[in-house]
Amino acid sequence: SSSSSSSLSSSSSMSFGCLMNARDLANTAWAIAQYHLHGHHHRHNDHGHDDDDDGHGSQRLFVTETRKKKTKTKKNKKQTLTPLMLRAMSSMSYIAIEKLQHFNAQEMSKFLYAMTRVGIHNPELHSKAMSKTLVTIRLPFLKNAQIAAAAAPPAAADDGDDDGDGDD
Repeated sequence: SSSSSSSLSSSSSMSFGCLMNARDLANTAWAIAQYHLHGHHHRHNDHGHDDDDDGHGSQRLFVTETRKKKTKTKKNKKQTLTPLMLRAMSSMSYIAIEKLQHFNAQEMSKFLYAMTRVGIHNPELHSKAMSKTLVTIRLPFLKNAQIAAAAAPPAAADDGDDDGDGDD
């Protein structure tokens, strides 16, 4: 029974990934992270904007600890993600590895931030995303020749200081 559920989960993850492009993955991960951060109880004012929105589309990334209502103060608690949502987010991190070449820098930043917000860390995704970073420079005086350099993350230097106090 457990093997059938794991094959079902892997096949549904495969079909789920085939339907989504890089932008879809980033936006879906962002929406789930926002749900986790704010909960599903956003209030809207008469103009269709969130009460926390200034009406010009600005988004707030952080939530204040308390929200004051007219007569009482209510604690704003993070919405807990269901196990299904956590599995979906984890699957999305592996799908993102397969579709890494389709992400632009903004989409990848948004995706990685969302994963971090919900507590999912995929070292393989982070490593591959960092090694993918590409810098292109156009030089007009060389007739728009392009110079590209891959930026790899710096390796952690081992200074022999195991306890972090600055002494070896």
